[in-house]
Order: sequence, then C-alpha cells, then structure tokens
Amino acid sequence: MSEGHVVDDENRQAISKSRGKRVELTTLVPDKSRIGYLPIIDGSPTDLGVVNAVLSQSIDIADKLNQNSIVVVMDEAVYAKAQLIRWTDDLFQNRLVLRLGEFHVIMCFLGVIGKRFQDGGLRDILIESNIVAEGSINGVLSGKHYNHSIRSMKIVYEAIYCLVITAFLDFMSDDERNSLEYVVHDLKAAFSNGTFTEVAESDDVRNILRKLNEFTSEKGKSSPTLHIG
Repeated sequence: MSEGHVVDDENRQAISKSRGKRVELTTLVPDKSRIGYLPIIDGSPTDLGVVNAVLSQSIDIADKLNQNSIVVVMDEAVYAKAQLIRWTDDLFQNRLVLRLGEFHVIMCFLGVIGKRFQDGGLRDILIESNIVAEGSINGVLSGKHYNHSIRSMKIVYEAIYCLVITAFLDFMSDDERNSLEYVVHDLKAAFSNGTFTEVAESDDVRNILRKLNEFTSEKGKSSPTLHIG
C-alpha cells in the first residue's frame, strides 16, 4: 500500500488521500499559465531600493497591460519591506495589491498552531507516538520543517476528528446510524463511478453534516476536543 492511498479492506479498493482524491474528482482543468521573467536587479532582495524598484516595475507592467491594479506576491522578508514602502506612496497604495506567498503564510500558520498548543500536550503527543523525533520537534512546531509539519498536523487533526465522529455515533439513534451507514456506502461507491459530487451534495449527506455541526456546536461548549473538531 502506498503512503498516498487508503485501502478499503472489503473490496481492496485504493482510495486516494486528500490531495489525490481532489485530483481524481476534478473535471475542470485550468488553462496553462504563461510565465515570464523580469530583468535581474543586481542587489539584495531585502534592500529598500531594490524593493522599491520591483514595485515601480510592477506599476509599469500594469500600465502596459492596461490594468488598474496588479498583484505582487513576495516572501516574508521582502513583504514587510514592501508594505513599508507602499504605505508612504499613494500610487502604490491605490494600484498595488501585495500578498505574502502561500508557502510563507502556511509556515506562519503552522508556527502559530505549534506555539499555542505545544505546552498543551501537542509536543508530547507527536514525540511519544513516534510521529516526530525529539530532535526534530522544534522545527516541526515552528513550521520550519514544512513537509513534516504539514504531515504531523494532518495526523493530529484526523485523530481528533476520529474522536468527534466516535462521540457523534454514540449520540445517534440506531436508525440514524443505519442511515449514516448507507450514506457512507453510497459515497464510497460514488467515488468509483464518477458520481461523487452529486452524492456529496445530496440531501442525505447535507442532513448528516447538519446534524454533525449541531452536535459539535452543542457539545463543544463543554468539551474542548469537540470544540476543536
């Protein structure tokens, strides 16, 4: 069994995990992007003069394309300098949309999760379950070890949500559990026959999700685990 798949023991059918599942279910393929390269600026990327030159070039590109505004994506170190310059220039404020790159946004978010929950047991859970070696835990919790950090947070989230689902099943009546079993069976079958989207948007699935949300909202008032889920 590959790491990217979950195997259903009953039918021995490989079901991709999160990203692979989305790829297999996606029918709309976006057009190819056309990538171009700007002239190289001989200087440190964090130098204010270099950053200002990049912002000015971005305005020139917007003018050539007859665009009122342009989006400029930067990494964490350059983004802070660019915002300082933008705040002092009305033209830059009106025409530039500065964005922190997604990679750095996720790294910062992972760092926030680690900082908030590491002393609440997250550090010990990751080490004692052998998900993360003790020597690597600081890098994982800070988000610096990106791939390992993403994997660790996904595993912890799945474990927490398994507890939520278990509590939800205990809360349901026998008829509701039987109904849920049929819904799950239909979803599993729909993944193979190309009707997953239709089944996922059906009234039965929406009803189950509504009840789950109501359950977590109500029980989450007294249970931190259910509140997180």
